[in-house]
Amino acid sequence: MIAPLLATARRALGLLLARSRLPRAVLPVLAVALLGACASAPTRVLIALPPAAAPEQAPRGDKASASAAVLLVRRLVIPEYMASPKPRYWSATATLAEWPDAYWAERIEIGMAREFVSALRRRLPGWTVCDATCGDLVPDLTLKIELLRLDTWRQDQSLAATARAELSGHRITASLWPTLPGGRTFTMPLPADSAQGQAQAMSQLLGAIADASVAAIDEAASAPGVGSGAPGLR
Repeated sequence: MIAPLLATARRALGLLLARSRLPRAVLPVLAVALLGACASAPTRVLIALPPAAAPEQAPRGDKASASAAVLLVRRLVIPEYMASPKPRYWSATATLAEWPDAYWAERIEIGMAREFVSALRRRLPGWTVCDATCGDLVPDLTLKIELLRLDTWRQDQSLAATARAELSGHRITASLWPTLPGGRTFTMPLPADSAQGQAQAMSQLLGAIADASVAAIDEAASAPGVGSGAPGLR
């Protein structure tokens, strides 16, 4: 990032020297100030989500997993206030702030959706887990996750989230966690006081949501007709 700025500064300085009517004694001072400003310009840091945490338990090799069922995972829904090019955190109860010079390497909702699907694949061996679409395959089950809250609290060094999940298929649509109508709450510590620490906590969150989803998915998969190419409902 600095090299292009310096090149631009040198070109501007050349034009200044060629056309300026300022006293020659002033020009070196301007040149030093201009180059110093460019050299001290902040560097943009691109933040990418690391892979979600490994399963809490070894992947299950039971009948449901071996049946090669197809799971469609709808695109993860996040709060609008977090859909920003820059990582955001709460500095007060009603004040959002942004980490300086840090930017997401991609749209954060896309990165989170990809890492969540990847976490589910590691937890459901033998399944076909589709991200947003299954192409020519017909899903047996469809999972939709909506994050109602996704709050990084810098003062507490924690990430707090509330997730609502819906599992559908075989003429049934139900909450993944029926005893929690307001959604399931997850809290993750921030490994570091930085945008990178926030990204790590978000990946840990995705792994925790995947862990919490697998048991319900396995139970639904035990229903007659799931797997082995059986038709399901979209």
